[in-house]
Amino acid sequence: MRQICDRAGFAGVLLPPAVIRSLQTTNPDEIIKSSYDELVRDGPLPLLVQLYEALVAAGRRTAEVLALEDILAIEQGTAIADKAHYVAHRQIVQTTARLEAKLPGRPVKPLVGRKEVPTRVMDEDQYPVGGYTSISTKGSIESLLHSQLAYMEPESPDLFDMKFVRDELFYYSRDENQFLRRRRAFVFVLYPDLVTARFKDADLPYQRIVLVQATILALVRRLTEWLSTDAIRFEVLFVQEGGKNPLTEEAALLKLLLREPIERGDGEVLELPNQEAIEKHLGTLSRSAQVHCLAVAAEPVTLDLETVVVTKLMVKGSHPVIKTGSVLSDHLDGEDAFDLWQSVVLRALELWV
Repeated sequence: MRQICDRAGFAGVLLPPAVIRSLQTTNPDEIIKSSYDELVRDGPLPLLVQLYEALVAAGRRTAEVLALEDILAIEQGTAIADKAHYVAHRQIVQTTARLEAKLPGRPVKPLVGRKEVPTRVMDEDQYPVGGYTSISTKGSIESLLHSQLAYMEPESPDLFDMKFVRDELFYYSRDENQFLRRRRAFVFVLYPDLVTARFKDADLPYQRIVLVQATILALVRRLTEWLSTDAIRFEVLFVQEGGKNPLTEEAALLKLLLREPIERGDGEVLELPNQEAIEKHLGTLSRSAQVHCLAVAAEPVTLDLETVVVTKLMVKGSHPVIKTGSVLSDHLDGEDAFDLWQSVVLRALELWV
């Protein structure tokens, strides 16, 4: 009810708890009778008329009763969680909406000179599209004419084998090239020194760690929308310190916020013991996908892999610092601290899309 009143801009009135308790112990029929008698005798209270008018006006200007953050809080269970968990979840969703508000609706143009790494594309990622136009002696096995199977015999080598070696088998030729579905993985590495980001700067609306999580969520949402034709995967990796994860609460929140890709099997939130495990995991992932990594820490970190595009984000103060590891300028444009965080999201999209 409080969220509905806040969204509608309806202040209402505050009643002392003692008055409410006394009403609960009174016979309802007596309350209704005495209220009706006062209404007939004295007319409606001016405050009551004012509140009714305010309620009607609030209902007319309110298109949606609950905001997105309230709906997500109900769906993801934070509405009944402890107060700190609920507030953090709400702040992340609100900040994500603000970050996305200034992003373009269409995919951004890739930055000229951005770092690229070669990767292998598996054969099963290629699908032939279009119709048949002719018959040729070149093609893949799925385009083989069924009549060519008549050359197969129980004994080997048979006539089919001979024609295959001589490139004399016939295949259908398609009128279009193959459709390529790229495998791409986007990995966010969060280092343990980000515990210092649990700090509210005067020029930011929320704590720095909230801005970090909102940045991740905004990137996941926009990449999912813009790269819908690719096979994409999202991973958030937390680096442990001394066998423990100092960002346990943040990991739990991100598991809730990324619930949809996790349930689809396209997302995962993991805790790895050290830097070596992070590098090994990224190397394994790069064997089957093009990997982009955003390493987030309070202090400079060393994470450079030949097969992974690594972008580094340092959160030591209210103004984030991004390092692209390429010839591109790392300067971020913005009138205030929050604008710089929006520039971080935009720069990452320009480097990755």
